[in-house]
Amino acid sequence: MQKSSDRLFDQLAKFITDCTSITQDAKGEVDKILYSQFEKFITRMDLVSRDEFEVVRDIASRTRMENDTLKKELEILKKMILDLRPAENEKSTGNHDLTDNLPSKSE
Repeated sequence: MQKSSDRLFDQLAKFITDCTSITQDAKGEVDKILYSQFEKFITRMDLVSRDEFEVVRDIASRTRMENDTLKKELEILKKMILDLRPAENEKSTGNHDLTDNLPSKSE
């Protein structure tokens, strides 16, 4: 009786070991299939690479900084133009056309 129960436990242990091995193999195959499908999906989405993204991000950042600088320069130029004609500015109603201060094409 002892021998038959030992043999039964040995067979059960072997069966469980085999099942574990089969399960691990199946998991590996499922992982490969899912990864392959995921790669195909990403490729079809036509996403940009990380390098391309970083280049565009850097360009946008530099452009924002340049835009801020140009805004500040424009404000300085507006003030300079308005300061050139103080008497006219006091008489005006507050509507300034900055093109009035620029030389005309005929000059």
